[in-house]
Amino acid sequence: MEVYRVDDVPLIYAQLQELNLQELIDEAIPTHGNWQGVSLGHVLIIWLSYLISEGDHRLSPVESWVSQNLLWLQSLTGLFELSSKDLTDDRLEQALDYLSEDSNWSSFASIFEANTLSIYDLDSETIRLDAAPIQGHHRIKPEGLFQKGYHKQHANLGQFKIMLASLDNALNQFGYPLFHKVFSGEKADDILYYPVLKDCNDLFKGQGDNSCKLIVGDSKMGSKFLRHSIMEMGHSYLVPLSKVQLSNENRKELISNALPSKFEQVYKDEKLVAQGFEVLRQMSYTDESEQNHNWEERLIFVLSSQYAKSQKIAFDKKMKKTQALLLELAVPKQGKAKIESKETLLLRIDEILKSKSLQDCLKVEVIETVLEKQKRKYGNLPARTEYIKEFKIKVKVEKQVVEEKKKLMGWQVYACTANKEKLNLEQCVWKYRAQNQIEKRFDDLRNKIAPLVPIHLQKDNRVEALVHLLMIALKVIALMEYKVAKSLDEQKQELDNIYPGNPKQATKNPTAKRMLTAFKGISIVVFKKKRKKKILIKLTDISLNQKKIIRLMGFKSSLYKKLKQNIKISFST
Repeated sequence: MEVYRVDDVPLIYAQLQELNLQELIDEAIPTHGNWQGVSLGHVLIIWLSYLISEGDHRLSPVESWVSQNLLWLQSLTGLFELSSKDLTDDRLEQALDYLSEDSNWSSFASIFEANTLSIYDLDSETIRLDAAPIQGHHRIKPEGLFQKGYHKQHANLGQFKIMLASLDNALNQFGYPLFHKVFSGEKADDILYYPVLKDCNDLFKGQGDNSCKLIVGDSKMGSKFLRHSIMEMGHSYLVPLSKVQLSNENRKELISNALPSKFEQVYKDEKLVAQGFEVLRQMSYTDESEQNHNWEERLIFVLSSQYAKSQKIAFDKKMKKTQALLLELAVPKQGKAKIESKETLLLRIDEILKSKSLQDCLKVEVIETVLEKQKRKYGNLPARTEYIKEFKIKVKVEKQVVEEKKKLMGWQVYACTANKEKLNLEQCVWKYRAQNQIEKRFDDLRNKIAPLVPIHLQKDNRVEALVHLLMIALKVIALMEYKVAKSLDEQKQELDNIYPGNPKQATKNPTAKRMLTAFKGISIVVFKKKRKKKILIKLTDISLNQKKIIRLMGFKSSLYKKLKQNIKISFST
C-alpha cells in the first residue's frame, strides 16, 4: 500500500493550466540547445505548484517532493517522462538564470499580462503603485542588489526594493499585481515609479486600450516630474502631497480661508468620517529640454475625524511628557549631574523643545536663586561662606498657539487631475483609503504565499528571478480570489467552513490561503496485489465544501476523480 498526499496541488495546477503558463513561458523564453528533460515551462509550473501549496521557496526540497509524488505528478501533468532529476536544485537554479535575464522576463511579462487581461474581466480603471524594501543578511557589494538604505527597523542590514503596480478590483478589494521591478536598496523610492508606470502604459496601449487610468500612489509619487509624466501618458493621478510639495504656510492659509459651513461631508454607516473642500491651481513643469508644460490640478483638503482625534491625543501626551521632562531638569538627585549655570540649563531646555517640536507651544522660565551657607571651621579647613545655586523651572502652555495647531490636525491634502464628475471628494477619500490593497499584496509576498524572507540564494540575479517567480504565484492566487468572489457575488452567496474553529463564519471575499488550506489531507492510496497483478486506487472523499470551492473557481468538481482515473490508466499502459 502506498499513500500519496495530493492536497491542493491539482487545483493549483488547474489554475496554472487555465493561464496557459507553461506555453507562454516556453514561447517567451528560449532555452539553450543542451537543455534536457521536460521544458522550462513545465519545470516552472511544477515548481510553482509546490511553492504555492507548501509555502516554501527553497530549492533543495523540491527534488525529493517530486520523487515521493512522481506517480501522481506524471498523471497530473501528462508528462510520463518526468523524473525527479528534472527538478534538482541545479536545474531550478538554471531556470532562475533564464528568468533573471531582462529580455526574457520582459518578453514573458508582456504576453502573460496581455493574455490574463484578455481572459479575465478585471477592473482596469485604477492602477496603484507602491515600493517595499526587502532585507537580508547578504554581503553588501559595490553595484550589488543588496545595499544599505533607509529602513524603519534595521538600518544596518542590506536590502533591495520592489516597486509594484496593481490593478484595483472593486469586486473583492484584492488588487491584482500587474507589473513589478526590482531595484538595489540604496535608491530613493521616487525614482522607481517611472519604469513601472511606463510598463503599465505600454501594456494597455499595446492592447488598444487608450482610456484614461487613475494612477494612485503615496507622497513619494508626488514629484512634478512624475505628475507631468502621468499627464503626458494620458492618465490622471491621485496623490497625497508632502510638506515639501505643499508648504505648511500654504496649507494653513488655504485651510484658514475655507468656510467650515461649505465643507463636503463623508459618512459611513451614518457616522461622519471625513469632511473637506477643494481648490484649483495651475501647475508648471520645465523638462530637460527647457520646454515648459502646464496643467490644472485639484487640491483636495480632507479632514479625517479619526485621524484628527488620534493626532490630538498623541499631541496631548507629548505635551504632558515634555512638561514633566522639563520640570525634572531642575530636581537634584543622587547620581545626577549637577547643573553649574543657568546658561547650561537653558541650552538643555532648548534641545528638548527642539527635539519635540514644541518651541512655540511651551514657554519656559528659569528662576535662579543663590543661597549663602555658613561653614564652621573643621580640622585644617577655615570657617567660610559657600554659595549654592538653585534653579526653579516654570512652564507655561501657549494655549492659543496649541489651539491653532490642533485646528490643522487630521488634515491631508491630495493632488488630483481626474474630473470632479468622475471622482468627487467623497470618492477621492475612499479611493485613497483603499491603498492598503497594494500593501496587502506586499504582506502576501513577505509572509503568506511563500515567505520571501529569509532569502537563501546568494547570487543577485537569482534573488531577482525568485522575486519574479513569487510574483507569478501572487498573480495566480489573486486570480483565484477574484474568480471565487465573482462567482459568490453572481450567486448572492457566501463561503463558509474555511475558518478553523468557526465553521459557520462565512465571507464573500475568501483568501486563497484559506481556501487552499481546506484541501489539506486529500490523499490517493494505491493497493498493489502481487498475486493477481491487480491495482486498486482509492481517493479520499471530496467534501461538499471542497467541491463548492472547485466549482467557484470555474473548474469541474470531478477534478480529483479525473486524476485518480489517469493514475489507473497509467498502470494499464
